[in-house]
Amino acid sequence: MNERCRLWGCTMSHVSIVSDNPAVQAVLEIYRPLDKVSGMLQEKHQAFLQCKAGCDDCCRDGFRIRWAEAVMLMAGLSQLAPEDLVTIQENLKNKLEPGSPGSCPLLINHQCSVYAFRPALCRAYGILVDVNGTVATCHLNYRDLDPQNYPQEILTLAPYYEALEALSQVLWQASPASSDGGADPPFTTIRELLLSMDKAWNSVS
Repeated sequence: MNERCRLWGCTMSHVSIVSDNPAVQAVLEIYRPLDKVSGMLQEKHQAFLQCKAGCDDCCRDGFRIRWAEAVMLMAGLSQLAPEDLVTIQENLKNKLEPGSPGSCPLLINHQCSVYAFRPALCRAYGILVDVNGTVATCHLNYRDLDPQNYPQEILTLAPYYEALEALSQVLWQASPASSDGGADPPFTTIRELLLSMDKAWNSVS
């Protein structure tokens, strides 16, 4: 076991993005249909969207992710160059108020360093999404429309969240950390996840 990358008993090497990794493949089975619907709506609503490479206005920390999404993020982190991991650690240090939202620490040069592994909300945000009964979008998009005149097509995240929560339970129960970390899998922000990893790195460095 690579203790240097330990987090809740799960190491980066254990969730490395390989074709036969069952945890990663299980998460991808949920992400693929989400990406398909999100891509379809992005194309349909293109006239209302300002999203482009290098724009990170909606890449904010503060929302919580499920354990399955965390496993996927760790898989993405395991693929980064050492210098990128150092940059992410520096991003964590630059945030003085861990309880308040700020720029996502996974951003490097205004772009997501683990884009292919990003959480469900990040995969959908920009278009109109229903998050727990509230319709949301990036403040740069649909600016010329009154909310009452928004397109009828809205991506509802509830079924994807339900699938991720069910998978999180399975992955957590299979993790050695579940015996010490409680019956329920962690439900954490990206920053909290990374700070836990950073603490683990420092404790064994």
